[in-house]
Amino acid sequence: MIVKFLGQFLLEKGAITKEDLLKALEYQKENHQRFGSYALRMGYLNVEQLNELYRLQLQKPEKIGQLAIEKGYLTHQQVEEILKRQRNDHLLLGEILVKLKILDREQLYLYLDEFHKVTQSEEVHLSVENFKEEPILLYLVELFVSLIYRFTQKKIKPHIPQRINSFQASYSFAVTRLVSRSKPIRVLFGADEEIRKMIAIGFFGQDYEINEKALDDAMEEFINILCGNFLGKAAQMGKTWELDPPLTIKKGESIIPYYGEYFIEVSFITPELNCFLYFDVGEEHGSSKKEKNL
Repeated sequence: MIVKFLGQFLLEKGAITKEDLLKALEYQKENHQRFGSYALRMGYLNVEQLNELYRLQLQKPEKIGQLAIEKGYLTHQQVEEILKRQRNDHLLLGEILVKLKILDREQLYLYLDEFHKVTQSEEVHLSVENFKEEPILLYLVELFVSLIYRFTQKKIKPHIPQRINSFQASYSFAVTRLVSRSKPIRVLFGADEEIRKMIAIGFFGQDYEINEKALDDAMEEFINILCGNFLGKAAQMGKTWELDPPLTIKKGESIIPYYGEYFIEVSFITPELNCFLYFDVGEEHGSSKKEKNL
């Protein structure tokens, strides 16, 4: 959905023409590698097996990955690896517009910045004053709102941040750490089962068997994308941050901060969805507490 909305925004701004957009979308379609192509390149399927799966698909309209599992050609883990590679190689509309020289990179960044402000203005009602410890946390909240909408088609609004000393994990969590030269920030994302399933379906597809591992993998990928987008924004501003690999925290664990004295809790509780962000912000010259949860 984000590609469609970005395209419409650029059309409305006069940045591109309808012909430019069609050309970019056609390029995206032509260069999108199918699941079978990745399976061949990664050595998980041979040509005979893939052709047999395509024939089966004519009789049984299921995804190739699911058919391959049913035939015993692939394991669930191999299908997940292929899908992950396919997602990582996906060409974004903005990058295609730059590649086709319809926009230059500086123009793209300016339009993307404006696009995010427009699409997030109605959903986010916080300000940098709510994050005095680290104002850039507001940008992570804005990105989070945008990503949840992309995966669930649900609009959420953040509640005013609270400062808490610790909490009991009532939902599953994904946790990672952003690190700059001056300070670390631990980011925790918690979600109820409904959101976890929506995100997993967004990653793996409607027909994929969503088991507990797939739910955990989807949560970790989601927080990776969230913080990865942040890294890109920070780079545009000339600031360098690094990202640790994400981990999953199971329900029931007691979570305490180890950089500061408290967490900054941002909740997004609605009648339909429950999700949370927690930030553990370090001092300017590093952490004073021993790492316990990463």
